[in-house]
Amino acid sequence: MIAICGDNTYYAWGRNDKGQLGIGNKKTQYKPFKTSYFLDSKEEFKRIECGRDFSIGLNTDGNVFVWGNQRYLGPRKDEIKTNDAEEP
Repeated sequence: MIAICGDNTYYAWGRNDKGQLGIGNKKTQYKPFKTSYFLDSKEEFKRIECGRDFSIGLNTDGNVFVWGNQRYLGPRKDEIKTNDAEEP
């Protein structure tokens, strides 16, 4: 789970075996914590949706970011990344 707070801070918690929390590692997080990646990247997201093993974020510029298991994502089979992305 990833939550966007009104002051543009981000908290993440839950299963993270594919890097779906976007925190730079694959450790499960049992308590909500402020994520440093989003603070360091200067990206401002207006929406983040979490799947079972991936997350998708829409930033304020209209760009889409995907992280976690990317096995099923991509426009063509030969372009699909099979490596897990631990950060957006």
